[in-house]
Amino acid sequence: FVRKSKTDEELAAALKQHYGLIQFDAVDAAQLREYINGVDEFSPTLLIGKRENANLDAAINGGMSADFLGMGSANLQATAKALKGQKDLPAALQAARRGEQSVTTVFRAKMERFRQIVGGNVICSGDDCVREAVVAMTSSQKIEMVNAVAHDSSTRGVRMAFVGPAVRAEFRMQLAAQGESIEKALRKELAGKIVPKKLSKVTFGLDMETTKVNEGAVNLIIGKGELTRFSKNEQKEIEGAFARALKNINADTSQYIQGTTQLRETTLTFVPGSGIFGIDEGNQNN
Repeated sequence: FVRKSKTDEELAAALKQHYGLIQFDAVDAAQLREYINGVDEFSPTLLIGKRENANLDAAINGGMSADFLGMGSANLQATAKALKGQKDLPAALQAARRGEQSVTTVFRAKMERFRQIVGGNVICSGDDCVREAVVAMTSSQKIEMVNAVAHDSSTRGVRMAFVGPAVRAEFRMQLAAQGESIEKALRKELAGKIVPKKLSKVTFGLDMETTKVNEGAVNLIIGKGELTRFSKNEQKEIEGAFARALKNINADTSQYIQGTTQLRETTLTFVPGSGIFGIDEGNQNN
């Protein structure tokens, strides 16, 4: 929230909405920002033993990109915990390094599990991974992949983007990056609309059904953790959030249009306000 919020007022509003805080104003937000920036001074970079060039330059049949969520935040949190109670600089630096090492261990395990789930030749660099398709993936295969990732608690915290065949090499990573940007915008639109606990069990995949950057259809694929269901109100919120996310992305000269929303159970035409999910009318807190 601190990094994404441009002003203290915006940060205060975001935190109040997300955590249901009654009192938290711009002064509190300013103090929190100062604290976070101070901790960040001690926060070491996650150590990755081998960095590879993760791209889809050779993916003539298309492919997938994935970006792990929250690794920077996890590193910052570990650093803050490590610094608690430290009295001198050398001890603080050593504690910060131990915190970083623990986060790196967890991160490596998540990345390895992700490789196992999606299969194929997965190349990762930092917290980004790509997978080239041996043959063009079908919609069903993409849905199954996103759902499998969402079903595993160690891997569901990723944003995924799919690029199809017939895309020029220099455009593939651009399209993938656009997909990830749309996912970020979608989650931002859903903040305060669907409870964080449920959103944390959902993986969104953006299927870039186009060969051109900044235009064409975009399909939304939803992967859900086990027993995760959407109420009617949540269905409408997702519909509207996807529309608003595309609108916001399109404000930056893009002209993406809504394609379909897809789940493992079925493929559904995504029309805002149509109430198209029809999965569960139960409690929103499921």
